[in-house]
Amino acid sequence: MKLPGSPSAFGSATWADVLPYYEQLAAAPLDATTLTAWLGEWSQLESLLSEAASLAMIAYTCDTGAPEKEAAHLRFSTEILPKAEEQSVRLARRLVGQREVPEGMEHVVARFKASIDIFREANVPLFAELEELGSRYQRMTGGMLALWEGTERPLPMLTPYLQSAERSVREQAFRAMVTPYVEQHDALAAVFDELYARRQAVARNANFSDYHAFSFVAKHRFDYTPGDCARFHDAVESIVVPAHTRSINTALCDLGS
Repeated sequence: MKLPGSPSAFGSATWADVLPYYEQLAAAPLDATTLTAWLGEWSQLESLLSEAASLAMIAYTCDTGAPEKEAAHLRFSTEILPKAEEQSVRLARRLVGQREVPEGMEHVVARFKASIDIFREANVPLFAELEELGSRYQRMTGGMLALWEGTERPLPMLTPYLQSAERSVREQAFRAMVTPYVEQHDALAAVFDELYARRQAVARNANFSDYHAFSFVAKHRFDYTPGDCARFHDAVESIVVPAHTRSINTALCDLGS
């Protein structure tokens, strides 16, 4: 099977349409002479799928009230991409199983090994559920409107008013923008609780204590740890924030002198 030349070819694809491409890569001969071409085919396949999924997501986020756009986005995010990730791990095992790491691909192979280590088949449906919950959140927040100067407007239209030189205008815009969130607090909190529960389940399935630890490995953050991030955060809080406060106080004193 020859790969299509454009992501639009996958625009209405189902998983049954995509799977044969992965099966072809899984069955193709793989050795030092075929590795480069094989990697190129795999990379091209996932580039096309990723772009098709991104286009579907953009179309949906621009119009969260369109059922057909939501359905297209969910088809990618809950059906195609989680199963594609499973197949990617399958192909990664083939690559990692090669006797020698191709020169210049040491970091790529390390990423593949990490993905293999944390992959659990039980997490495939959980990731699909997480995507559906994310889509539900987008649907809830994407349709929010704020009353501004007697007219209901989408929240992003109020963003410029947050930059106004008049404090009263900034405050009015801020309150108008957060009001829909406050009004839907319980529904949004319910989505958050469901997201939290599933993320923790994903982490436990992969033998991690929590999703924070899991996500560091999943995002291939090899050069620093959660502890490094915490120390950086503490340093900013202890040094940068007080300096910023001093600068504001100095400016206020100058204005008053």
